[in-house]
Amino acid sequence: MGRSNTSRRSRFICSYSGVSTSIRCISIYLFCGGKTNQGMNTRLTPEAVMARVQTGRPYVLLLLKAGRDPMESENFQELQMGHLMHLFGLEAEGKAHIFGPVTTEGDLKGIIVFGTADKDEVSAWMQGDPLCNRGIFVYELYDWFSIPGMSLPVS
Repeated sequence: MGRSNTSRRSRFICSYSGVSTSIRCISIYLFCGGKTNQGMNTRLTPEAVMARVQTGRPYVLLLLKAGRDPMESENFQELQMGHLMHLFGLEAEGKAHIFGPVTTEGDLKGIIVFGTADKDEVSAWMQGDPLCNRGIFVYELYDWFSIPGMSLPVS
């Protein structure tokens, strides 16, 4: 890897402490391949961890947040299905890698990880989301770093 990639990763690690707790927890969970300590290699060394970090790359993390009241929209169920169709379409095109709702009450409604580092590209893709278009959801985009190939367990 080139020097610029190493310094980018160093900046990531150094700036990681400034990230909100929920984003840190998501990052750690996905970094561990969706596993807790159970089933992980107990002989993990700092060198092995850094070798894995060296394979990482930038992504865009999107946080969907509550916008205007969805009940103001008389066809909310139709808009919700359009939202889901849009997300599954982005996944089928290889643009959205993982997404889902946040089931805890609050303003945070969902999370999407995109396979690009280009926020403008993600904004263009989100123009097709009917819930965002109508202001029912608003979103925030974050530069995010993770390891390709990580996944959530099936069981």
